[in-house]
Amino acid sequence: MGSLMLQFQRAHKANTGTVVGQLPEVAPPAPPTGLPSGLMAGQQLAAFCTASLTEDLRALKEVSSHASRDITKRDVLIPKYADYVRRLREAGHTHELIGYYLVWLMDSGMIEEGLELALWCVGNGQTLPECFSSKLPYFVSDTLLTWAEAETAAGRTVQPYLDQWSTAVTAAPDAWNLPDVITGRWRKVLAQQAELAGDLAAAKPHYEAALALGAKCKTALGDVTRKLEKAQGAETTAPEPEEITPAADQPEVAATGEG
Repeated sequence: MGSLMLQFQRAHKANTGTVVGQLPEVAPPAPPTGLPSGLMAGQQLAAFCTASLTEDLRALKEVSSHASRDITKRDVLIPKYADYVRRLREAGHTHELIGYYLVWLMDSGMIEEGLELALWCVGNGQTLPECFSSKLPYFVSDTLLTWAEAETAAGRTVQPYLDQWSTAVTAAPDAWNLPDVITGRWRKVLAQQAELAGDLAAAKPHYEAALALGAKCKTALGDVTRKLEKAQGAETTAPEPEEITPAADQPEVAATGEG
């Protein structure tokens, strides 16, 4: 099977007038020929994925531009391998392709798809390829929080993805095994999201926990604390409504007049 990456490189070299990093139009990837259609045996599928992935990774390394690499991952490699990742998962197989595919999704900002795959990976013992120094749970958490921090700074919500990730981590803390620096960033984002929603009472304990874990949020915690104290003081000093005493009944005065 010819590599789409090699097609990309040949087209790029042939089109000398194109902007560096611009991806030439490529036909959608077709299913490989020479392999059984329908359900593949697990070993055949794994062998095919290994051979194809090796070829594409070799070609990807020859692309000097980071922008071109990102475009290739998003527009070529992710569509090409989507069905094979699905088949590997359905067969219950772990494979380095799944690890690479997860990285491509997260690097491309495809948070919904990346998080769904990440939760499967952690639950099924999938790891990142050996060339990555980070463990998979750390990589996913760091990438997700970096995205969440940017979204929060822009005043946007990060739900439902932060809640989905938080639930998974809380349910299986040993599997995720996150260091304090990640947990501190997590609690800080939770505090900031609560503050954006106007829930200062919920934000304060998150800020306190984040600060205890080493996150830089002392000023934010002080601001939230002062706002809460001010609001509480306003409630305490608010004048109570005066009790109105009903007027006593007055005796009727007989009307007088000349008849």
